[in-house]
Amino acid sequence: MHSKSLPLSELVTLVYMTALVLTLALVGCRPDSEPTAADTAPEVTERVSPAPAPVVLPVVEPVQPPAPTVVTPVTYEEAEAAWNERDYVRATELFTRYIDQKPENPWGHYMLGLSARKAGELEIAELAFRETLMLDDTHVKSWQNLARTLLDGGRSDDALSVLIEADSLSPENGINHRLRGRALHQAGELISAADAYREAILINESDAWAINNLALVLVDDKRYEQALTALAQAVSIAPDNATFQNNLGMALELRGFFRAAELAYGRAVDLNIDYERAQSNLDRVVAVEGIDPSEISIETLAQAFIDEVNTWRDEYVARELGPAPELTDVDS
Repeated sequence: MHSKSLPLSELVTLVYMTALVLTLALVGCRPDSEPTAADTAPEVTERVSPAPAPVVLPVVEPVQPPAPTVVTPVTYEEAEAAWNERDYVRATELFTRYIDQKPENPWGHYMLGLSARKAGELEIAELAFRETLMLDDTHVKSWQNLARTLLDGGRSDDALSVLIEADSLSPENGINHRLRGRALHQAGELISAADAYREAILINESDAWAINNLALVLVDDKRYEQALTALAQAVSIAPDNATFQNNLGMALELRGFFRAAELAYGRAVDLNIDYERAQSNLDRVVAVEGIDPSEISIETLAQAFIDEVNTWRDEYVARELGPAPELTDVDS
């Protein structure tokens, strides 16, 4: 049987395909010990950085600016009304606000000083009076009230220095002498204090405070009889002054007139129901039994003081005139 031969083109195709299959088989059987170029390429590891955390801002409540403080203007009349009502704490507050508005007005500073002193604010009072004097250093009452403020604080030496300024402006002012007497008494100089009070009384015989203060010096000097006549005159001038009535009672008690002292202390309490010292004095003498050694007349005691003042006046005139000339022998 005769076999049929393949055409040449098919034979060539068959040979080509057979060679291709062998080639692929050899490549697929390459051993592991001979790595390919792809196998020897360095391994690249991709590092994935985490995404940055989002920035979280704190929640802040919006801050509203504070509402401006509304300061109601204060008039001088409003502040003065508080002073007239004796509401000294309120007056101090109002005059403080007033001078913030009107710093150039010396009267505002002066009234602040008066109010603060009455309210017990001595530092505020002192500064206010000094500010007044910076604006008007001829204001005598500011010098005097500055001295009072210093005396309230126990600063007698400073007060005496201030009173020198007051004297330079008003040398015949009895209040200057009275305040000097108070400063000297505070300093323990009893004789000089009494002389200063006498000067004040000679200038104004109706200065009941100078008379009362002189009596206190005399009590400290244990001159009770003279103190009693002075206080009798003080209450004759100002019978509604509770302080004078209490001090009169004290002088009467020291002289042994307990029933008269009881009446004086009683009047002081009637005039000022909150006067604790007078009430204490009254309670003490009420407990003392007995009658007074004699009748006593306040009017008579007051007249005795007036007569004494007249002797001071004669002495004052004599001092002003100088010593009397000496008599010399005259040829007959």
